[in-house]
Amino acid sequence: MSTARAAAARACIVRVGDTQIALEGRYVKEVLEINALTPLPRTDAAILGLTPSRGRVLLLVDLGVLVGKEPLGTPELAVGVEVDGQRFAVAVAAVERFAPLSVAGLEPSPVPFARGQRTDHNTDPGEVTVVLDLTDLAAAVAARCVVR
Repeated sequence: MSTARAAAARACIVRVGDTQIALEGRYVKEVLEINALTPLPRTDAAILGLTPSRGRVLLLVDLGVLVGKEPLGTPELAVGVEVDGQRFAVAVAAVERFAPLSVAGLEPSPVPFARGQRTDHNTDPGEVTVVLDLTDLAAAVAARCVVR
């Protein structure tokens, strides 16, 4: 199995409010603590600002707002992702684990930007894991980066 295929089979499981979300591992670059945040005035509510990471500056977005949940407020954790050359960070309430995840046989999900959801992936019986489509999410982030 190639490295790319192996990475695609893993996910970073995060929490946003009461929702467990899977981010496909092939897009995840890092988990970072938010120690500094520079707000960007007159931007969309989902855009929290800019945060430093390994000598770079990443756009930080509120995953709660993007998936229709409560805003996260002042985030402490984020997951750095790269999708089609676009690198940014999504603020999350918690990073729970990295785990294998099959995207085959997903059930429909009402959550925005979801590829689907599954209930048989978790350690907590009956809890749903929403699998995000990070390609669609990245396009939405790019569209929201307009100064108003």
